[in-house]
Amino acid sequence: MIVTTGDVNNDGTVDIIAGDAGGTEVRIFDLDGNSIGNVFSVATGNITSLAFGKGTLTEPSAILAREVFKTPTAPNLAESTLVNGNVVDKPETTTELPVILDKPATTTELPIIPPPPLTGAIGYSYNYGGQTLSDAVIESGTSVAKVELEGAISNQGLVSNATLLPDTTFTGGKMTGYIVNNGTIADIEFVGAELIGGYLSGVIIVSSEPTLGLGILRDVTVLPETLVVGGVLAGDIDNHGTLVDIIIKATAIVTGGILEGVIQNNGRLQDVTLAKDTLIQGGSVAGTVIGNIDNPALIIDAEVLEDTVLENVIIGAGTHLADEVNIGEGVHFESDSTK
Repeated sequence: MIVTTGDVNNDGTVDIIAGDAGGTEVRIFDLDGNSIGNVFSVATGNITSLAFGKGTLTEPSAILAREVFKTPTAPNLAESTLVNGNVVDKPETTTELPVILDKPATTTELPIIPPPPLTGAIGYSYNYGGQTLSDAVIESGTSVAKVELEGAISNQGLVSNATLLPDTTFTGGKMTGYIVNNGTIADIEFVGAELIGGYLSGVIIVSSEPTLGLGILRDVTVLPETLVVGGVLAGDIDNHGTLVDIIIKATAIVTGGILEGVIQNNGRLQDVTLAKDTLIQGGSVAGTVIGNIDNPALIIDAEVLEDTVLENVIIGAGTHLADEVNIGEGVHFESDSTK
């Protein structure tokens, strides 16, 4: 900005002439700060001289000239203002920063977890770490793991990796992992790796996957009027109930009871009754094997051992009969069987 003085209106009084540095705008004021002439806006070109006359520029007038071309960037940012022709400095304003108090240190206390209950209703999931749970009701949605069971256990949830102590009765729900049974297990769904020993009662549903070693029943006794559906049988199986759609491992011996559905036999069946339309595939057959008179069972790819008694069965393809096999009533041969 360029500021000079001169008597612009020829009244004998010095006037203030102020122009921007680019020479595109000129304004004229008297010494009291009042505008005494038009504001000249020059669209093109430059103002090369502001020498209009002689005079003395006082400090308030210089301040006024500076303020003319000052553009505040926001309200209340100008350093001074004009009041009744006088330049008045505005009071300084300060913005107080908020006081930030130090947040008191907090500590999170770990919850106190009570030990698992050892009897009664179990409404939360627990890992018992080998402790004994006696005479309990395991509620729906609850999981109990690594536990010894004693007395009467009613299960509506899931029990995994458990040992049943002698004379324990366990009823209902699901079991998984590895189960050691020294008591009686009734009416369960087994979705684990292996259930070993003890008695099975009621309806036992087994989800098996032989290639992954899942769904194995080993050395169990199936009580009368018990139905076992699915599963892989291993060890000595004492059957007094009904086995449906099972797989028999190579080292297993299944004795007694009723077989139904498709029996994939890699071990030995002895002294069994075959329900109507049962299929025995593979393995060996011994003792007394009796099928349904109206709908005989079919035996294929099997070895019928000496002294076996057969009734109401069809000897199918790939089946070999040893010497001294007793062929009873209702036995039929398909063309590919041998004797």
